[in-house]
Amino acid sequence: MVTDFKKNRKRNHSSDFWKWLGGILILVFIVILIIANIRIYKKRQEFLSQLSSLKQQIRDIELRNSQLKQGIEKSNNTDYIEKVAREELDLQKPGEKAVSFIMPKTEEQKNDSAKSNYFQVFWQWIKDKF
Repeated sequence: MVTDFKKNRKRNHSSDFWKWLGGILILVFIVILIIANIRIYKKRQEFLSQLSSLKQQIRDIELRNSQLKQGIEKSNNTDYIEKVAREELDLQKPGEKAVSFIMPKTEEQKNDSAKSNYFQVFWQWIKDKF
């Protein structure tokens, strides 16, 4: 009987070892799953960000496409062609003279231009010295 008790006692230690080992393995497996879940979450966020960016690009391209279609529709309109030629290409009809008005500079603009001139002179002096 005493020998049976010693055998049972040894079996309990070995079964405790296997229980601990199994528990540790389960914990390691759970930690690995958590890490994988975090990585998947980060990737998902990146993909959602890319998706919203691509959707915005699609909206911009569709807007540009509609503007181009309107331009194509207006291309046969002589008034539109004349407007574009005058405003964007600075063209004139034969016999017309272009007049441009130069607005006087304000005090603030004069000070800004003077400051930029001082900076340019200083920068040129540095270039010449070195």
